[in-house]
Amino acid sequence: METTRVACVSCGNKILPDTAARNNGLCGVCERKRAKLAAKAAMDNDILIIRYADEFSTLREMTRDVVRSAFLDLERLCAGECLYGLCIYAYKTVGGPPVFCGSTLAGFAKRESKLRADTELHKMLPNMPVQKIVFTSGKWSPYEWEYEAHRWSDFRAIVDYVENIAPKQDDNSPNELHAMALAAYVASLYDLDQENLFARHRQLSSLVLFCSDCESSDREWYQHASAKFLNPPEFFNIFYNESVVFDAAEEEHNRELLGDECQRRFNTYLQLVGRKSDGG
Repeated sequence: METTRVACVSCGNKILPDTAARNNGLCGVCERKRAKLAAKAAMDNDILIIRYADEFSTLREMTRDVVRSAFLDLERLCAGECLYGLCIYAYKTVGGPPVFCGSTLAGFAKRESKLRADTELHKMLPNMPVQKIVFTSGKWSPYEWEYEAHRWSDFRAIVDYVENIAPKQDDNSPNELHAMALAAYVASLYDLDQENLFARHRQLSSLVLFCSDCESSDREWYQHASAKFLNPPEFFNIFYNESVVFDAAEEEHNRELLGDECQRRFNTYLQLVGRKSDGG
């Protein structure tokens, strides 16, 4: 005897009564869509919860104090030269402490000469203009700067603090602690900029502040979101135009594919600074 099918309450397609009973009247396709939307709504609500506000404040203060000391020492080493870039970069996958880096215009000029003369590198990147290689690898890659990992041992206490933060019972995301730490590093640079610690370099060499996340899928969006938050628009535009490797469509795709949850949690914590970053 043929079973009489019933209509899905959403799309109207005919389904077996057992399927309708199991899925509250929905067909399999509509039930999967409903479950996906429900999961997204739950994540959207969860992302707005700030579980680590106290830890954020502590980490922000710790990083601010260490970076202030490291910067003043860096200024002494630069002997009057102007810095055009300062960066804190984190290690999500490596497990090391955050690192403070800086570079002068003179240091960039030396790297530029080497990169322009590196014919083997040009052969390896035949489709990338030499000027783009110079900007991305020489000017805006903190891992290549002459003052890379400055006073790195001073930052050990910071990662020790982060590693000893006890996860909250209702924290179901491995991304939240990491996003909180990324936001705290940005907040520390923001605080120091508000103290006018970098004023001379801001005025003389258009100093750009940003953060990075070494060996992580979050690196691209984090660099650009932090730079946009920390700098005047004209400084950010220079950084963005010179540091982007991929075209805008591909970068947007990578951000949505790899960094969406962490980036959104980062933005939630960054609101504690009193300003909003759209991560553009």
